[in-house]
Amino acid sequence: MTGRGERPESVRNPAFDRIDRRIAMAFMTVTAVLMAVVVVVGSALYVDAVRTERERLSVTIADVLGPSLEGLKTAGAYKMQRLAETLTERNPTIAFIRVVEPPEGAFVHAGAASPSVAAHDADVSVAVRTAAAVRTGAGEVVRDLSIGGRPVTEVAIPLRAGYRGAWTAVLRIGIWGEPPGTLLVEAVAISGGLLAALVLVAFPLLLWLGRRLGAPVQALAQDFEGVMRHAPLHITIEDSEGRIETASDTFLAAFDLRPDARTMASDVFPPEVLAAGPEDHTEIAMRVGGEERVFLTSRFPVALSERGDVVRSGLISTDVTAWRRDQAERDQMIAAVASTGDQILVATAADGVVYANPAFYQRSGHPTDAVRGRDPLTLVAGDAAEAGAPPPWRAAIGVALSAGEPWSGRIAARCHDGAPYPCDLGVFPIRDQDGALRAHVWSARDVSVQAALEAQLLQTQRMEATGRLAGGVAHDFNNLLTVINGMTELLQGEELDEELLTTLRVIRDAGRRAAVLTRQLLAFGRRQTLNIETIDLNAVISGTLELLKSALGSRVAVEVDACEGLWPTRGDVGQLDQALMNLAINAHDAMPDQGTLRIATANATLVGAREADGTVVPDGDYAVLTVSDSGIGMDAAVMAHIFEPFFTTKEVGKGTGLGLAMVHGMVRQSGGHIWVASEPGVGTTFRVAFPRAPDGPTVRPPTRPPPGQPRPAPGTLARVLVVDDEEGVRLVIAGMLRQGGYRVETAAGGDEALQVVAAARPPIDLVVSDLMMPGMNGVELAKALRERWPGLRILFVSGYSAQSAGLVDELRGEGLIEKPPEAATLLEIVRNALGAPEPDRHQASPVGRVP
Repeated sequence: MTGRGERPESVRNPAFDRIDRRIAMAFMTVTAVLMAVVVVVGSALYVDAVRTERERLSVTIADVLGPSLEGLKTAGAYKMQRLAETLTERNPTIAFIRVVEPPEGAFVHAGAASPSVAAHDADVSVAVRTAAAVRTGAGEVVRDLSIGGRPVTEVAIPLRAGYRGAWTAVLRIGIWGEPPGTLLVEAVAISGGLLAALVLVAFPLLLWLGRRLGAPVQALAQDFEGVMRHAPLHITIEDSEGRIETASDTFLAAFDLRPDARTMASDVFPPEVLAAGPEDHTEIAMRVGGEERVFLTSRFPVALSERGDVVRSGLISTDVTAWRRDQAERDQMIAAVASTGDQILVATAADGVVYANPAFYQRSGHPTDAVRGRDPLTLVAGDAAEAGAPPPWRAAIGVALSAGEPWSGRIAARCHDGAPYPCDLGVFPIRDQDGALRAHVWSARDVSVQAALEAQLLQTQRMEATGRLAGGVAHDFNNLLTVINGMTELLQGEELDEELLTTLRVIRDAGRRAAVLTRQLLAFGRRQTLNIETIDLNAVISGTLELLKSALGSRVAVEVDACEGLWPTRGDVGQLDQALMNLAINAHDAMPDQGTLRIATANATLVGAREADGTVVPDGDYAVLTVSDSGIGMDAAVMAHIFEPFFTTKEVGKGTGLGLAMVHGMVRQSGGHIWVASEPGVGTTFRVAFPRAPDGPTVRPPTRPPPGQPRPAPGTLARVLVVDDEEGVRLVIAGMLRQGGYRVETAAGGDEALQVVAAARPPIDLVVSDLMMPGMNGVELAKALRERWPGLRILFVSGYSAQSAGLVDELRGEGLIEKPPEAATLLEIVRNALGAPEPDRHQASPVGRVP
């Protein structure tokens, strides 16, 4: 165990001890070789130095002894001989002293005698004389000879005598020397001793130095061994032939190879990896252990020849499968954050905003250099001080940030220029693995369109609810008006005094106005009965133009721009006349002084259009009616309510607020679409688009008998059954039919009606039934009657249209009478029904008309 901060001791590999010894032995070998060379060279130099010293000594002795002998020469040969003998006896290094006087020969000789010495007296004398002639005053001759096997260095000099220094004799002196072999032996012995001492003393020192000097190499070798054993890398070293010589344990384990396998690299790696250069990094996919893994590989040279050729090369590959997978996920996340339409901010408590995605800059308008480091709430929602009283969500966000909790809700965000817009904001904490809070992610979504659609949907739902309410009220009110108007009309047929008849006419006129009001309510609720035909808008406008001009007066000019070749459409001419009149009157009221009403038609192909309330307009061809005025116009607040029933900006008593509501309901019920554009002080434009109808005959629906025309002739005693759950309605319709000459039976419901028809003798010719009844409704009653009496004729009476009741298919082939009916209209429809052929259930007739 090692304490904290202590460096753990590494385990020394025994191989490194062998390396140390080898290094020491190498040092010793080199040192020994160097010392041997030094010994040989030193010995040679030593022998040469000894010989040179011997020669120098010989010359010196000759130079010293020569003058002495010259002085003794006059004294006689005896004294010279005695001096020579004395010198050779006292100095064992002197081999001989010999004085030669040519041509007589030697007259003094002391020391070792040798025939070879005496034999050269003449030669030496000649050499000395020659040397003396060349070098004035000198004339020494040095030469090597051997006496008894021992080397001798001889020096010969001339002896001079007399005051002129005439040359008289030659002095030859020999100095003993050692044999070269002996000198070499001595030198080798000395060097061997020194070498042995060096080995004994220097080996430990060299071993220590080897370890010290080899420590970096050992550390490098140990590190290399550790890398090859433990590194999670695929490392290989190959020879020049591409054979793997060394490989890491990770590589061997991954490819299930033995350390001594010497596998070819081409058997493991694909060619593109082996062909890569030393600075190339190649990413490859290989199957390892039955699984495809991704590796990042790099090639590099390990050893080069003198010519620069790669002798050994290496390869390192790293498994980057997990990293690549994580990187791909991060790239996808970054791309998603960068491409999303939501505004994303990342902020920390210390640094503020550290990241903002492109959507934030695009929507907020903030400069890119003015975001980093800012408070995220200020960036998203603006400065709290400038916004006045802080909204509750600001405090809620602050509490969530302090607690490290997420928060989400709708806020009023602000752009860089201060423009507000609704925004769904989410603030989410980012925590590390230890749960510590690192940052917050702010995700803001612009919901301007959604908020507008929600408002439009709310408005549409409110309009639908109001329409259902208005339609329901109108339906029930129509039942009351049927009784009121019907009874009044029945009483008008009696013989009454003038005052009572006047009162009945007043009641009748009020009932008619109430009926018009209920039809407007039904139109707004899209529950009125429409006579749908193929129509020409230009013809409708032309037929209504004179009435419009009369209603608008002289202060309003009317301009018409009719499109040539206008596409036909389908609708109810009467309702379209009324809608056009309502738009014209609305324009008239918007121009109190004077102005211009423009009516135009055009063909248009609509693609991707929507109404103001968000209703999707199907793509296709449309005939478009445009009604515009030059009046006072409307602001956005008024435009948001113009189609609501009973909404009006007129003074009390000058409008019911149902005109535009009726137009809206009629257009929608006819399958059309309506837009309005207005600006205060400029005017208002209504555009109504009706779907194009298939080309065919364009007709106007037949005009019903106006009230007040002569009553039809009495019936032919045909029997008619009136079925309605409202007693007053039954009485009124039965009374009108009786005045028309028909025999009438009544029933309060479907079950009673079946009983009446079954018991009638003679049989019932026509059944007039309410459409909406409790229990068995009119459609169910008609089915039951058809099953038992297939030829029985049936008419329906209702305050709803077939479309609004959802009974278009069920009412095919049956007539539908609107409530409240007038007597003439009712009798005309009944007479036509009785005179028509028996109904064919497979032949569909238009709803709202009598077959």
